[in-house]
Amino acid sequence: MSNSTTSIFLPTATSQVHGTNQSGAVGKTEPSYAVLKFMESFCLISAACGMVGNGMVLWYLGFRIQRNHFTVYILNLAAADFGYLLCIAIETVQYLMQFNVGVQFGIFLFLDLFMYGTGLYLLTAISIERCLSVLCPIWCRSHRPKHLSGIISGLLWGLSLLLNTLGYVLCTVR
Repeated sequence: MSNSTTSIFLPTATSQVHGTNQSGAVGKTEPSYAVLKFMESFCLISAACGMVGNGMVLWYLGFRIQRNHFTVYILNLAAADFGYLLCIAIETVQYLMQFNVGVQFGIFLFLDLFMYGTGLYLLTAISIERCLSVLCPIWCRSHRPKHLSGIISGLLWGLSLLLNTLGYVLCTVR
């Protein structure tokens, strides 16, 4: 086979795959700028839609219906999710505008992880509360303290703040 025939079928070191740029490292490719912009724009649109949905849940549960022990958890979860999506939207806009200030980006990253952790802790509390209401329905109706959901939610917000502050301080010191 001649040299001109093999160059048609085999990619050379200078050829590129469509949608990627050749990076400085040999043999590694990185996504093109247009693909990254599309992904960040999709992330921004998703965050905006999620904030609208969580805002409606906050308004509805906060002002329109009577609270019970499950709606307190859902209200706190919607607040944590709204805060998380807001941080993601701000970080995405900063990235799209190429405006990354170190301290400001660190603060939003801390808030992002704080809200995400709080949402996970609240989901765990909702699951435990639901299991208790199914396994021990009589205790939940007659002996469950009235403000237990609010107290547990507050403790979970505090726990998330404590753990994320500890992690942030330890990671920035080292």
